[in-house]
Amino acid sequence: MVAVYKRIVNILILCLLFGFTPDLYAKQKKKTLSPVQQNSRHYLTIEGGIGYSALMHQTPNAPWKGLVGAELQIGYEWKYKSFLLHTGLELSSLNNINAVNDFSQQWQGTYSDPLGTTAAITENYAFSDYRETQLLGQLNIPVMAGARFNNFYFLAGAKLGVPLWHTATARTALVTTARFDDLIGEMAEVKNHNLYTATEKQSFPFAAKFNPQLSAEIGYYVYESLPKATKGKTKGKQQKKGALPVACRVSVFADYGLISCVNTQSQYAAVSDPAALNWSRQFALQPVFSTTASKVNSLLVGAKASVMLQVSKEPEIKRTTTTQPSMLILTISDENGKPTASNVTITNITSKRVLAKNKPVNKGLHKQRVGKGDYEVEVSKPEYYTAQSSFSILAAGDTANLNVTLRPRPWLRLHVTNAETGEPLAVTALVSQVGSAEPALTMPTDSTGGNARILLEEGQYEVKIQQLGYEAVTLSPQSIGDSLNVALNPLKKGRVIVLHNLFFASYQTRILPASEPALNDLYLFLSENPEVRIRIVGHTDSVGSKRDNQKLSEGRSEAVKQEMVDRGIDPSRIETDGKGEDEPVATNETEEGRALNRRVEFTIL
Repeated sequence: MVAVYKRIVNILILCLLFGFTPDLYAKQKKKTLSPVQQNSRHYLTIEGGIGYSALMHQTPNAPWKGLVGAELQIGYEWKYKSFLLHTGLELSSLNNINAVNDFSQQWQGTYSDPLGTTAAITENYAFSDYRETQLLGQLNIPVMAGARFNNFYFLAGAKLGVPLWHTATARTALVTTARFDDLIGEMAEVKNHNLYTATEKQSFPFAAKFNPQLSAEIGYYVYESLPKATKGKTKGKQQKKGALPVACRVSVFADYGLISCVNTQSQYAAVSDPAALNWSRQFALQPVFSTTASKVNSLLVGAKASVMLQVSKEPEIKRTTTTQPSMLILTISDENGKPTASNVTITNITSKRVLAKNKPVNKGLHKQRVGKGDYEVEVSKPEYYTAQSSFSILAAGDTANLNVTLRPRPWLRLHVTNAETGEPLAVTALVSQVGSAEPALTMPTDSTGGNARILLEEGQYEVKIQQLGYEAVTLSPQSIGDSLNVALNPLKKGRVIVLHNLFFASYQTRILPASEPALNDLYLFLSENPEVRIRIVGHTDSVGSKRDNQKLSEGRSEAVKQEMVDRGIDPSRIETDGKGEDEPVATNETEEGRALNRRVEFTIL
């Protein structure tokens, strides 16, 4: 054991010397530090923890419960970049308690009195509220490795535990009684016959050897003082000149081990001599640490606090500085060349770092210190297109001059009037992008001028106006900067309206799915004008017999009516009729003319 301790001490001394050696060697020889020396740090650590401990076993009739455990450690830690290596000497205390279920024992023998009379006797020993507390103190030698990421760290590895003290204390309530074969009743509380009721307490050692353990911890640096040469944002502060860096961290940890125990005593030894009963020897909970319960696992889980002193000198790294920083000078103007307020986002696309995000620029001029790399600039302003530009800084001290001109976004304008009186109308137009599943935007016009405007993204749009008492209108602006002047026709009796884009199967009355928009328009018209009655009239071209065309035109008008009824329109509001080929609106000599003649229209009644 002494040899093991000496070896450990020698290792720690070598580690500490290794921590100081690179700096001293560099100072004496005046050589440049290697990358390993520049990135290495050596620490002396003092750690203390407390938590839950238990000695877990599979002994029947004696379930284990944990108690409070603790540990205290002085160690050494080596850090290379983000890698951590940790060792040291640790003193730990593992405590446990066992609550044994009630049990009893018997002893049978012969009793002789002074007159030479003998009698058979049976003695009973009843044990209740039996509890045993074990205390195990050990010296641990940890060897752990891990990593640090920003202020978080973790360590994992193994510990070898060598016991320093190991005792157990048992307490029980004992009731002894006796029965003679010649007596009917049972004897109790006869002191001179060793028959009594009492609470017994005894302490005894148990044999525990090595305890190899798996260990892990994860924690956070709550404080860290930094060397004078260190720059940048940190959670700690710079220490005084000449002082070594100090760090404090907190963590949670867990140690799990397998205790090597040797004890040959049985759990409930038979009573051989009641007069010399040593209950703590005979009935103590020995199987927890005996050959009958060889698998005993230790557990210590808790929280830990650590203080770390950097024992290696901080390597001096020469830093080059430029007298003139690199700059971006950004000028922002509108379409007239005048400086304009806006918001600026500047991103270093080389390092993915955002230098400014939606930063307000009030007078059209922004200056920003930048480093080497490629950059992207985004300038935004309401009612203007977002402008993007890029620049590069190739060397320290370079200045990038960037001019950005913002282009105004066009307005889609709408002017709605009454077609008969010319008076402006207050309506709500629906603006939807062709082929998009996004909901339609609204353009409400004012009642005084009938005007509305809206800003749109690039694309193809459709504008629908469905005003109560007026014909529905659908417009397709050529660009998002158009000005639309719309005159709505009031609904009047006798007015004929053609249902465009209504398609039927050839020579059939079945309406094709492509007609859905036209059917929706008719349904909305009838829904928004509940007082209106209409007559749906079908027309055909001259191809085929006149009789067939008449029948086909009537069937198609009936099909349109049925569609409206299926959607909830009162059938009494709709009449139907068919004109066949009798009322053409174009020549039947060309395909274009025949297509115009094949139509369905409705008349307001």
